[in-house]
Amino acid sequence: MPGTIFHARFADGTSDLKVLESTQDHRLRWKCIGGQKEWIDTEISFDLAKGERETVVRFVHSGWREPGEFMAHCNSKWGYFLLSLKSWVEDGRGTPYPEDRKVSLWG
Repeated sequence: MPGTIFHARFADGTSDLKVLESTQDHRLRWKCIGGQKEWIDTEISFDLAKGERETVVRFVHSGWREPGEFMAHCNSKWGYFLLSLKSWVEDGRGTPYPEDRKVSLWG
């Protein structure tokens, strides 16, 4: 529900995320309002596009102040978690935090 604030836990700490938009079966959009300084004021969105045989998830984490090592790390981890979500949906076996595979010093 828009306006809801929740806390996402990661290896490097907790991020406070506010739901900006939530449209059932179509779109979810969050804004980071607390936590890792690099994430503050960034936005995360998931858009679903349903095809005949599959649903495509279009993911964007935007609004970074500047590119850097942490942004690159997060890019890799988001890809990992999206593949984990795919496995969970298709096979019932995902690897969410803290069972995820570590890809860098940040987790």
